[in-house]
Amino acid sequence: MGVRNRWGLLMTSAKARWRWRVAYLVILVVVGSGANLLWTSHAIQQNNHNWCDALGLLTKRPVPRPADPATNPSREGQYEFYLTLIVLKHRQGCD
Repeated sequence: MGVRNRWGLLMTSAKARWRWRVAYLVILVVVGSGANLLWTSHAIQQNNHNWCDALGLLTKRPVPRPADPATNPSREGQYEFYLTLIVLKHRQGCD
């Protein structure tokens, strides 16, 4: 018969205690990794929602295509930027 601790449980050998400590640390790492994955998923979804809001604001008013881009190239650049934002908005799944 072994020695009992203050809770009435049998005390184990040093080797068995070492195994329990290693098992406890492994469980702690697994639980911590799972919590990290859940938090990262939540943060990414929140960030995607923020991107959708920003893209929605930027593409709210359509930019007209310039009639003659050679006379005013800056309007052609604005129109191309607007089209790029529209494509990005659809790729993000923001509709």
